[in-house]
Amino acid sequence: MMRGAALGRAIAAACAAALGVAGAVAGPSTAQPRTTGSSAATLYALNCMGCHPSPKTSEHDAGPLRGEFFHNDKGRNFFIRMPDGSRRLSASEEARLLEEVLTWKRACAAIRQDAPMVDYRGEHFVR
Repeated sequence: MMRGAALGRAIAAACAAALGVAGAVAGPSTAQPRTTGSSAATLYALNCMGCHPSPKTSEHDAGPLRGEFFHNDKGRNFFIRMPDGSRRLSASEEARLLEEVLTWKRACAAIRQDAPMVDYRGEHFVR
């Protein structure tokens, strides 16, 4: 399994390539207008960089499992580890976060809009 800087570079390259291909395939007939600066690098910076930053140095380690994902029959799953001592989100914080994610998903041409929504709530997902 790739770790550290190699993983970060691989994820950044995959995101940039996927966004570049999605933009080329979608063409001008999509609902979103193409604007100057809609390059793969710009799309990566606007949509991916928050969770998948490029490494600052060759020794940069993004942390355990940060940014790793896999595909299954239902789509892509993410492994996320919260920092020690974290607290649960309140119901209003969770609702706001979910709305932000869904708004971003609807606005992003590179994401399959018919991808199923997976409910990760419940004690099964909390350790």
